[in-house]
Amino acid sequence: MELAKIGLPEYKLYSAVFNDPQLFLTYLEAHRIINESELKEVEGSLRAKADLNDHVKPIYAFSEKETRAFEPKEQFIQGVQISWKGASPKMACKMVEALGLFIRDAIEQKMLEMYITETHKELCRRVNELESRLADFKFSLSQNERKLRDLKRIAKDFPQAERIIGREVVSIEKGGHRYLPPSTQIVATQVAISEDKLSIRDTERQLKINRLKVGLFQAFKRALEDEAGIGGLFERLKRVRDDFFKDKDLSKDEVLIVRNEVYSDFARFEHLFRDVIRFVSGPTTPEKAKPSPKMMAAIAFVLALFFFALLAFFLEFIQRG
Repeated sequence: MELAKIGLPEYKLYSAVFNDPQLFLTYLEAHRIINESELKEVEGSLRAKADLNDHVKPIYAFSEKETRAFEPKEQFIQGVQISWKGASPKMACKMVEALGLFIRDAIEQKMLEMYITETHKELCRRVNELESRLADFKFSLSQNERKLRDLKRIAKDFPQAERIIGREVVSIEKGGHRYLPPSTQIVATQVAISEDKLSIRDTERQLKINRLKVGLFQAFKRALEDEAGIGGLFERLKRVRDDFFKDKDLSKDEVLIVRNEVYSDFARFEHLFRDVIRFVSGPTTPEKAKPSPKMMAAIAFVLALFFFALLAFFLEFIQRG
């Protein structure tokens, strides 16, 4: 089964989920992939197992010899090999397919959980940051507006300050700007006010976008909390996404931006879950079924009885002769 290019730490994170036998049994029961008798057979074979390592083997991108030429962190997993020994070839094939679907859904769920929780956390941090920045810009605006009023009053009360006698050079460093003519300071302050207003409008816009995203990802988080088992999470999140934007005004650019970003993310997930993670070969039905240990023991017992009966008959025949 081919996976996306997954690093070793990331693979360990995913395999902790899909290597759990109990989760796999719950998945089989919930999705009714096999019937009750087959499920009991699988339960019996997995009862004593702590993991599914016997059935799922990672396929490394580089061999052990190749890894000596570069850093171990460059190694990654490009797929897994799935195998299953069943009572019949058909059962083995069915279980390989079921385990493949389980692995895909487990990776899908873990990936979506991380996407939602990490994005929600970052969005909340971003909203707090923007709120603080907006407060700073508003304070700066009020200060500059107050300064402008004072400068206009000074210019009115001291008109002689506008007269420049001779050629004067004034440095604006270390408070030297205070000695500039009031009219010059008024222009500079008006420019600062204009910049504050632009910054406020831009920050308010960014705040609207991020607050809208927070609302959407809170809805995603609620869907995660309602999740009972592995499988089908992506489709449920798509419905949550569509319901969220159903009553939103898409003529507003903030709404359209958020919608396009989220739909783009989901398109990438769709490609990953449906096209990238897939069976490269199989599952295939074995040409010959491998007898179970119980069957082998029964056959050996019958053959032993036949052999001893034949031996007894032969000895009796010799004695009579």
